[in-house]
Amino acid sequence: EDLRVESNTNEYEKTYAKTVLSYNRQIEDIQHLMETDIEHREIYNEQILQLEQNKANALAKLIEDQAKRDEAAMKKRQEDEKKAAEQRLKTQVDLIDKQTDLRQLEIDNMQVSDNEKERLSIEAEKKRLQAIYDLNLKAGKDLTSLEMKTLQEQMKKLDQELQKNKKNRDIFDLLGFNLTDEKKEAISQT
Repeated sequence: EDLRVESNTNEYEKTYAKTVLSYNRQIEDIQHLMETDIEHREIYNEQILQLEQNKANALAKLIEDQAKRDEAAMKKRQEDEKKAAEQRLKTQVDLIDKQTDLRQLEIDNMQVSDNEKERLSIEAEKKRLQAIYDLNLKAGKDLTSLEMKTLQEQMKKLDQELQKNKKNRDIFDLLGFNLTDEKKEAISQT
């Protein structure tokens, strides 16, 4: 039986089985003594009862300790999963920011009016904020009401800036000519 217990690869099960085996052997030894020494039977019965109680206490402690280890392992797994998810989210937000930076560089290099560049920049920033908002919702991250409200207010402000930008359009913009401010100035002076 000792070989069977030792061959068990689960440490908890092995310790549990060893504890049971140890107490059972002690009880069996006392039971053998009772068979030969009848006059001390009452003392032996008390020893057996005490051993049974000690065995129950030892097994209960083993079970409790294992439950604590299992709970700690589960919490660690959950924390690791949460950290990994947060890192994935951060990586995706960083990618969105890099894409927005690239778009801003493209806008800066365009041969269009400053008003058009401003409109495109505002749209790019609004798209970035919306992507971050959607990403957080998709990832299941619970945004606080303050964070949600902040993102919504930022997007609302950008919408207002877009409306203001539309009002600042000149005749060339209205006719669909994407001219730089320098070209507009040159046409105006001729």
